[in-house]
Amino acid sequence: MSGVTLVRPWLSLELEREMQVLSWAINQPGFVTARRIVWREVRNADLPKERDVAAWLAQELEAQKMQDAVAFLTSRDVSRFTDQSAKAGRSLMDPDNPAMAAILRAHPHRVALTRLGRVEVFQMIGGPDTGGTSPEGPHTHVLPKLLRAGRTHSANAPIPEGWVPCAGYHPESPVSGRLGEDKAFNRAAFYRFQEMLQAWGSQEYLSAKSLCWAALEREREPGSITEPATRIGRAGLRNGLRQWRCLQGDCALLDRWSAAFDASTLPAETDDENPGH
Repeated sequence: MSGVTLVRPWLSLELEREMQVLSWAINQPGFVTARRIVWREVRNADLPKERDVAAWLAQELEAQKMQDAVAFLTSRDVSRFTDQSAKAGRSLMDPDNPAMAAILRAHPHRVALTRLGRVEVFQMIGGPDTGGTSPEGPHTHVLPKLLRAGRTHSANAPIPEGWVPCAGYHPESPVSGRLGEDKAFNRAAFYRFQEMLQAWGSQEYLSAKSLCWAALEREREPGSITEPATRIGRAGLRNGLRQWRCLQGDCALLDRWSAAFDASTLPAETDDENPGH
């Protein structure tokens, strides 16, 4: 059996046998064969600017008689390690796989390698340790419903068939700040985004919004139009009603339209993949 030994600042993992290891380790990078993997906890004082880190690490390993090990440096508290095992081929999302719970408890740094670039997130993971809310700034989510469906994005995102979203761009919101807090309606930001939306937005979305605005201008009742048949069309109608309220204010006619078409709690129209903030 593999064994884990903790003697701070060292954490050592002894493998059952020599195995191939692929890593970015300083002392043995790339594909190597090893029997032992170690982590050396470091602080700023351990790594002054003038220090040759590779040479220093080699000396540290020699002092511990661990020159054969694949060695990593970490600023994490190595005493907080968790010892978990998983069968090869078992999904990380398997409810019986303890790995995900261990990840949530340990809040490790997450690194994603993509064709667009390398993304590193050092934030805590939203959950019990953060009061059930996501931390401010960059953070990560695991969305089981999205993964179970085999989709690359929420069904509410109007991504063309066969395309895969790789990055998101968020223009200034006219109604909320960077952290999602409410703010006074910003007409300038709203109209700036309308120009972008007209150039790049879904025609179904734009048509539905234009339809409801035209009907409201003529003081028509909600029964004068047919609700769009598509999800994106219904989103355009709902957002059109909300934007009309911001632009024109409250009125009884608008309340009737909202009651007919903007029941935002309908399960079929809520985004069950949105983790919430």
